[in-house]
Amino acid sequence: MTHLDDATDLRAVMERAMRDVTAPVRLDELAVARGRRLRRGRTVLAGAGGLAAAATVVVVVAATTGTGGTRGGDVASEPTPTSVPTSQSPETTERPAGWWDAPTEDLLAILERLLPTGVRVVEHQVVIDDPSPGESGVVPGWLGVTLLSTHTDGPGKLEVVLYPREVEQVPPPVTTTQADGTVSTEVNASSPSYDERVTCPPGKVTVGLCEQVVTSDGTPEGRVETSRIGEITILEVTLRGPDGGLVYLATTDTVDDKWGFTSPASADAPPLTVLELARIAQDPAWTS
Repeated sequence: MTHLDDATDLRAVMERAMRDVTAPVRLDELAVARGRRLRRGRTVLAGAGGLAAAATVVVVVAATTGTGGTRGGDVASEPTPTSVPTSQSPETTERPAGWWDAPTEDLLAILERLLPTGVRVVEHQVVIDDPSPGESGVVPGWLGVTLLSTHTDGPGKLEVVLYPREVEQVPPPVTTTQADGTVSTEVNASSPSYDERVTCPPGKVTVGLCEQVVTSDGTPEGRVETSRIGEITILEVTLRGPDGGLVYLATTDTVDDKWGFTSPASADAPPLTVLELARIAQDPAWTS
């Protein structure tokens, strides 16, 4: 465990954690999903106040009794759906304003100031990759850059995502009864909660390394992850910020736009070490 507010030095803890540790070659689907999580996450952030990517599951129950549309060989009449939502109404889905709305150029200036000696930005993006239809691709609180380090033999990528305060936007289940008696219920599922995002997953040991960052009372405050996916290594830092937001930084040794199992390595290592990435992520400039 790492305590941010006591005498324990994060550098020493991370050096002990990383010593003699290599990421496993054999990876499961969880690692692939984690490598692509950021692309999905920033696409969601570009939506109208969207944080949780809601997936709809429709459960159909055939009624054993009841009246409605004709059955058997008769011609079925057009069913008349009746929606019966639960009494609980969803909370607001609007994206709250805050430090997480910093424009890309401001984030770039912060990053360039915090980069260690020997690491520089050679390219940066002002829009996200493959935005959803109707979206401009310009996202507040997001930065994507290509870095070049004198300590590696090629360039790599780094991305910054500032997540807004967590808001509940998942609608309640809606039950619809068709005229023929068939009952269907739409159940919406949200993306992982912020508590889950700052907590090391139990199975992380099978796909890499996760160092838990905690407060003095043991409350998870963030996590530092290392994963090996195909040819590339991905380093990720997720930390709680003020006002309920999150700070997320990730770097990798590929220049692929979509980091995944098939991404080719562009260097022998990411442009930043896990210690350098953690130090940059903890700077208060991101949340001021």
